[in-house]
Amino acid sequence: MSRSRSRIDLVAWGVGLGLPVLLLMGVFSTLPYMSVTGDWPMGIGPVEVSEYQRWFDRRGVAADTAARPELFQLNGPLNFTDSKWHPSSFTAKGVADSVRVRRMRTVEGGLVIRFNKDRLFRGQHEIALMPATTASIQAKYEEILATELGLFVPEISFVELAAPGMQGLYLKEERIDAGFLEKHRLADGTLFTQGFAEGRPDNTFAAFDLDTLAAPIIAAKQLRAMDGSADPSSLIDRDAAAALLLMVAIVDRNDLLLDDGLYAYRWTTGRVLPLYRARRASAVEVDHRGMAESIFHMLLRDHSFIHLLKSKRERLNEEAWRLKERFAAMDQAWLPVLAQGNSLEAARAQADRIKQGMLDRLAAFDPSHLLPTAP
Repeated sequence: MSRSRSRIDLVAWGVGLGLPVLLLMGVFSTLPYMSVTGDWPMGIGPVEVSEYQRWFDRRGVAADTAARPELFQLNGPLNFTDSKWHPSSFTAKGVADSVRVRRMRTVEGGLVIRFNKDRLFRGQHEIALMPATTASIQAKYEEILATELGLFVPEISFVELAAPGMQGLYLKEERIDAGFLEKHRLADGTLFTQGFAEGRPDNTFAAFDLDTLAAPIIAAKQLRAMDGSADPSSLIDRDAAAALLLMVAIVDRNDLLLDDGLYAYRWTTGRVLPLYRARRASAVEVDHRGMAESIFHMLLRDHSFIHLLKSKRERLNEEAWRLKERFAAMDQAWLPVLAQGNSLEAARAQADRIKQGMLDRLAAFDPSHLLPTAP
């Protein structure tokens, strides 16, 4: 009799322990993430809720449609702390080669890998690797938007990095260099950076890595456009400029204009072509006083350019359904990977906020609000 009672007590104990667990699994596996992050009793805060979500949300963290990140291996020592180039060896699917590696100056934990010019990595001379989080899905959305608008944008993907002291999921970004231009049939282009920050007059001039006759040509054209003696369209590709300004508005990227934006001067057309690179979320934000007078201001005073901007925005807005489909495909492929074993529902909620912010800014687009000091 005592043995039977012990068994009953054991079952009751198991049921008593299991019921709260089942209840928590039911709550966190059915309610949307956003609905469980409000006020909770007994002083439970967002941190605790996030942990509960991690343990008790049994909605899948993987799917058949999820991508499988490629494995990259770096075998040389990476314990250096400077930003100089250091030798290493690199291995990926079908690739094994010596490379040079340096730390990124703008992203904590980021690396740049440089391949030999006569042995490019899938057509790429350099790639950047940055630690990936759920928020990194935004880089894929930006790649989609920029491509839709006709801008040249680096290829983005996610990889698993295995290296001494640096294991985990990383965002891989193709570096914009001469090889990038050649790949996109822009071999006539010369790369430079330029910003228009009011507090940084040094970056308002085109900065080239190498000496080139393009620098004085661009400076002269800028001056003529600024003083009204030349049409701004003689300096910059209008279509690409409109696309870039739309990206500035939709993705909330004034840094593309204030800081050192990427451009290519095309010798065949005599015009500057704006290029696009996705936001680097962990980059240090630079506080600027405002935007100095620039070629973009000149364009925004042109009624035909405003019409071009609005027509591009209208076309993109009309095709928002297609953008949503492409965003959803990226979510299916990469969110289970970026969640990294945590709640997939939480990852989806974060991704939805990012997407909705972009679509809201697209719907509310107004050219007069594009630049801080635009008239």
